[in-house]
Amino acid sequence: MSPAVERRGELHRIRLATPCNEYIGDQQGRGVILDLSGGGLRMQRLVPPGASRRLGRIQLEFELPKTNEVIWALGERCFDAVDVAPFGAVAEQPGTILQQTGVRLVACADRHARLLRDYVREMRRERQRHLFAEAALLLRSARRRPALTSLAGPLR
Repeated sequence: MSPAVERRGELHRIRLATPCNEYIGDQQGRGVILDLSGGGLRMQRLVPPGASRRLGRIQLEFELPKTNEVIWALGERCFDAVDVAPFGAVAEQPGTILQQTGVRLVACADRHARLLRDYVREMRRERQRHLFAEAALLLRSARRRPALTSLAGPLR
């Protein structure tokens, strides 16, 4: 994938915090999707001490928020970033790893692929509308404020 395509993918991500199931062989794991694009996602999960963290293909199952649609997709783990999870606050055992994984979606039903692209596009548009509305309110309120003056005269 070219650097231009990768950068474009970063621009079209939306932030989420939605649960996700992952299946590697006959093992099931749980995580949280942190951000999502039409072609991939970044997820975070706890990995017990001694568990395998190798790259490879994984089956994913997650529900798109506000849609009641469950997405099934095959993904390829592209990167892993690990840190030691804070014991007690997050992890039940000392030495538990907090792992973030980038996943490129390589296969899913056409309907699910279309649904993902449409969902990401609509959530981005909604976010942009919200930001533009906030900016317009700030501009209007700035125009209504009287100019600052001191007792000695106008400030320059």
